[in-house]
Amino acid sequence: MSCLKIGAISCLVLVFVIIVGSYWLYRVIASNPAFKKGIEEAKAMAQCTVQLQELHRALERYYAKNGKYPSSLGKLYPDYLEDKKILFCPSDKAHSGESSYIYYPPSPKTPDSAVVLECRHHILIEGQPPQVIRLRKDGRIEGAGYRPPRAPSPAKTR
Repeated sequence: MSCLKIGAISCLVLVFVIIVGSYWLYRVIASNPAFKKGIEEAKAMAQCTVQLQELHRALERYYAKNGKYPSSLGKLYPDYLEDKKILFCPSDKAHSGESSYIYYPPSPKTPDSAVVLECRHHILIEGQPPQVIRLRKDGRIEGAGYRPPRAPSPAKTR
């Protein structure tokens, strides 16, 4: 048998082993409850982000009509939000109160970088603190792990 045939057969066997091993690994991981919960939570975080964007648009419509922001998120429904479910994070199973989100009512003078809404319902790993999603006044959404920028250190004088 030539070296070319042996090499080709070896490559085919290796490809077969890689495919079978990958499939087995996928099955093992996919059957893990923690993995499934992580996938579900990632989907919920994506939906939460969409809802925060809709809440931002509703807050801007409210402000455009009233010249101020509402004192609570509940005042957005039904005139500025079509669906009351948008007030509740998909990961918040309790649905207590008028909204799942922590609302910091801005004033017209509040800087655009200020946090307006916060969601703290996304727990990716049991026993760990929730992943926080924040909506800023200018509509930017910042996800898990966000840390506010540090103030610059005062210049040292000599």
